[in-house]
Amino acid sequence: MSEFKTKLIAAKERCIPPFLNFLDGPIYPIIVGLLAVIGHTFTIEFYCNFFVMIPAIAYLLFSKRIRGFLPALLMIMYQITPEHSPIEPGYSDYYFTGHVFVILVILVSLLAASFIFFFIRNIAPKFSLKSPLLFPLILLSLAFLLGGAFSDRWVFKNLFYSVMQIFGYFMLFFSFYYGIENEDPKEFIKYITNLAVVISFVICAELMALFITDGVFTELDEFTKTKVKIHLGWGMWNPIGFSLTVLIPLIFRGALFGEKYRPFYLAAAIITWVFALLSLSRNAQLFSTIGVAACVIIGSFRGRMKITSRILLGLGSLGAVALCILMWDKIPGMLSEFFYDNGRFQLWGTALENFASSPIFGKGFYGFGQGNNIAAFLPWLAHNTPLEFMSAMGILGIGAYIYYRVMTVMPFLGKYNDDKLMLALPILLTLGMSFIDNYVFHVYTMFIYTICLATVYRIKDIEISEKN
Repeated sequence: MSEFKTKLIAAKERCIPPFLNFLDGPIYPIIVGLLAVIGHTFTIEFYCNFFVMIPAIAYLLFSKRIRGFLPALLMIMYQITPEHSPIEPGYSDYYFTGHVFVILVILVSLLAASFIFFFIRNIAPKFSLKSPLLFPLILLSLAFLLGGAFSDRWVFKNLFYSVMQIFGYFMLFFSFYYGIENEDPKEFIKYITNLAVVISFVICAELMALFITDGVFTELDEFTKTKVKIHLGWGMWNPIGFSLTVLIPLIFRGALFGEKYRPFYLAAAIITWVFALLSLSRNAQLFSTIGVAACVIIGSFRGRMKITSRILLGLGSLGAVALCILMWDKIPGMLSEFFYDNGRFQLWGTALENFASSPIFGKGFYGFGQGNNIAAFLPWLAHNTPLEFMSAMGILGIGAYIYYRVMTVMPFLGKYNDDKLMLALPILLTLGMSFIDNYVFHVYTMFIYTICLATVYRIKDIEISEKN
């Protein structure tokens, strides 16, 4: 028995480190991206999932870092096809019947168990009173749990949705923060820059396939009719545009401050922006353009592409002026259509009514009601971050969020750092877009935000240690 155990340990020492190094390396994200595109294109995402989830489970069981888990975490959702989607346009029960459901439950359970194991073994022991954002996140977690308490609209699903928020805000932040503890932040930022390029190309490839096969842009003169065709299964035009928009500054970082392949990163950033525009999400069109403008302005004064950035800034300014002159008569109508509230004003009014009737704990996440399809566990939300906190969690929620929001500004203060500036942009874009949508309450759309925030805190730690 002792000899067998010795051989087993020796085999583990021979096999596990190369496996972990491969998942931590630059090739694995490309493989995951290819699997996402193949699964989505040929409607075989269920089978591709095995090659994504099983390595992710093994990584969480054996690794002390988080890097190799990120490709699976950030891209597995993009495999879901329109034909199998439990939400629109398919409203399919594919994932909830037969052997698919059984195997999926087993895989998701194993993934959840392995993440909990990873968190307990590698993250929880590192907690201390000095852990960043510990008290703001504890208070915010309590607000999530108590949201809707004593309200007539509180339902049991509210507790589940609150736990999902705690997972996104609390557990993932500390998993990222402590999971990159032993990494050089600059090397990790290079990694997430390259990962952002892969993710962008996955989404762009899926959109391009949609444009080619479904004739989305055959009726450009009928904007709404065209827009409603843009569904990829895992999301419609708004989350598609959002997912691309928050990647733009990360990719631009490779162009402005990278050591190699800067023209490639610049081209990738511009392609990402173009497809964000083509998503026809008004939110994404506005904020992706703001993101590109911010990056070009930064590049005009900082980084290694100052001349190129200034040329782009000049061309963009001239193009904007020329467009305004040529389309001056049409601009009022375009602006009226672009800023049409699409029911948001009514939602905001209901949010204020919910707050007025339940000012302490709010009405809960289901204060607006819920859908009636297979994804009915998803609540309707206010499409505005402060109003949703007020509506769902009352004074407790909005107070906790303001405290958390103020504390997240702290690591950006003090010594200027190019990387912190570029990481701030995806965070700001997420927050800005969430003033007219619900992204801060959807766990999946908060991954990039949380990774950027955790990385900024790591940079701040190094600044403090160097100062001392």
